[in-house]
Amino acid sequence: MKVTLALLTAIILWSSAFVGIRYGLTAYHPGSLGFLRYLIASITLIFFFIHDKSEVKLKRSDIPSVFLLGLIGMGIYNIALNYGELSVSASVASFIISQAPVISAILAMFFLKEKMSAQIWIGIFISLIGVTVIAFGQRHNFNFQYGIAFVVIAVFCSGIYTVLQKPLLRKASPIKFVCFAIWSGTLSMSVFLPQTIHDIQHASITQTLDVIYLGIFPGAIGFLLWSYGLKHYPAVKVSSFLYLSPFFAAFLSWLFLNEAPTVLTLSGGAIALIGAYIVNKRRSVKSIPSNSLIKE
Repeated sequence: MKVTLALLTAIILWSSAFVGIRYGLTAYHPGSLGFLRYLIASITLIFFFIHDKSEVKLKRSDIPSVFLLGLIGMGIYNIALNYGELSVSASVASFIISQAPVISAILAMFFLKEKMSAQIWIGIFISLIGVTVIAFGQRHNFNFQYGIAFVVIAVFCSGIYTVLQKPLLRKASPIKFVCFAIWSGTLSMSVFLPQTIHDIQHASITQTLDVIYLGIFPGAIGFLLWSYGLKHYPAVKVSSFLYLSPFFAAFLSWLFLNEAPTVLTLSGGAIALIGAYIVNKRRSVKSIPSNSLIKE
């Protein structure tokens, strides 16, 4: 029961981040929002890093790879997602981001030489139909389409991060690797420090507290709860919880932002999730660990 509760809490926290980002963007630039959020997450994770007694086997030659993954998986991912949510609702963003396992499967075919079964291709095709339905529902809104392009970039960053971190996860525990990735991602976003200082001075206390929440809870606590769940449940069972995230995000978006998802959004999202489920179900548990998936 404790493990299930931990995983559900992680999913709800990650779902709430899509809503928190939308609200935070009312005062913060996409870059400053990403930097401040992960600066707070970085500070929070120091305590957990110190108390994680697992051995780190990373070598100096691994440092560039860790930084690159942090840049792609935390830095570019979050900046792209933030830009996307300037015009894309939290529920739509969450449905599109849920396609990360599909992108991971495609990339794994090229980088990890994994075989793609017919069922995986069917799942990919179904996912594409779902995303197309979501986009079609807002075909007259140019800003919406512009935002979708940024969210798609974020999905590809998530897929790259998921696939290429596999060798590094053998050398560091999930907690320590998440710390390294978030710290390097935060460093890569430090170019937004001047903008962050400006935005903090002009944002309300509530808007800044929202960013602090994003850093501590979805940004740090969510990953730690996820790692806890992976210690006690099989990876396949844990990954099944991910498919709840878009629906939680849609509910929270409606509750706090009054962004009611359209019928096409829910229909397309459900179709896309079915496709992603088919892809993820047929993949080997050994291929890509579930703790490597990026969530908010």
